[in-house]
Amino acid sequence: MNRSTWLACAVLLGMSGCSFKATIEQTTDTTSNLTGTTSSGRSWFTGEGQVKQDQKVNAFAHLTFDQLKQDMAVGHGEYLDSLTSLMGVSQEERPLVAAWIQSRYPRLVPSDQTTPSQMLAALDRERRALASISN
Repeated sequence: MNRSTWLACAVLLGMSGCSFKATIEQTTDTTSNLTGTTSSGRSWFTGEGQVKQDQKVNAFAHLTFDQLKQDMAVGHGEYLDSLTSLMGVSQEERPLVAAWIQSRYPRLVPSDQTTPSQMLAALDRERRALASISN
């Protein structure tokens, strides 16, 4: 990781763990908040310059998208681990969630032109499909 990416990640990290189900619900909240807006970085920050809690996943995906896509494709790596941490996935459940994300990769990133916002929206759709099956 280069220094600026590392600093961005350090600023964004810090969410506590929760269950996979709760994580998926949180992802819905986060991706729902971003899919209806532009990807302007200005909307990610509070007046004090802090990343808004509901924008951490969005900001991280936009700042590290190339590396994140690589990790998602192979199902492991520091960027994918950081994403799942920001999503609130517990340390124990991260391998399961990473494998789930890897299995959905062709749907999450269907082309080289896929944007971070499109990937997060697809992640939300896949999560909703999983939730509807398990209910």
